[in-house]
Amino acid sequence: MVYGPHNWHGWWNALVDIGLAGLLAIPFMHRSGRVRVLAACGYLVLFQVMFSWTRYGPYLSKHSFDGGPLGPLSWVFCLLLGSLVWDWLAKGKKEAVFWNSILWGTGLTAAGMILEMEWPGIKAQWPFSHRCMTMPFTLLSTGLAFFVFLLFQCLDRFSIRLTVLNMFGMNPLALYVFHLLLVEIFHFFLPREMPLVWILASLSLFFLICYALAWRLWRDRIVIKI
Repeated sequence: MVYGPHNWHGWWNALVDIGLAGLLAIPFMHRSGRVRVLAACGYLVLFQVMFSWTRYGPYLSKHSFDGGPLGPLSWVFCLLLGSLVWDWLAKGKKEAVFWNSILWGTGLTAAGMILEMEWPGIKAQWPFSHRCMTMPFTLLSTGLAFFVFLLFQCLDRFSIRLTVLNMFGMNPLALYVFHLLLVEIFHFFLPREMPLVWILASLSLFFLICYALAWRLWRDRIVIKI
């Protein structure tokens, strides 16, 4: 990543948030699943309180993204909830993994949708925003993550291998950084408004370039560690 004073609003992006969320999670990772869930909820509630009842919300909406400087309080919810998956896998009960993924995925997704709505006399409608990492978005996206995990579990259970996933999974962070640089190049050449055909064509070209790099690294067995 290349950072500078000209784009300081972008310092709080996914990589930074993931790193800081990891630090917030460390004190609880060795504790029981119940403690981790409570800690995750505590962090998320604290973030939502700061967003909804202080000036942080209006500031964040205009000056930053991915939750801004306090964003890791929301991101750590996803991390701590995700740690439950290892508990299920460690027990070796495949049916429990299946049903737990469905229950947690459904519950969190529903909670995100419910909390987005206005509750007359109790609270206003909360934004559903990845830019702000508000509670509705974090809950629903974490719920969807459980469903995605379940999908991969099913693929593994039936010994289904998708080569394209192996390619991109071999160097995920390197490809993540590369795709951000590629985005800047595309922004330079492409207009802000385009017909749908050009949008799809640009998206296809973007994917093919990333795929070409992933394929070359995969073919040559090159692993880039960051």
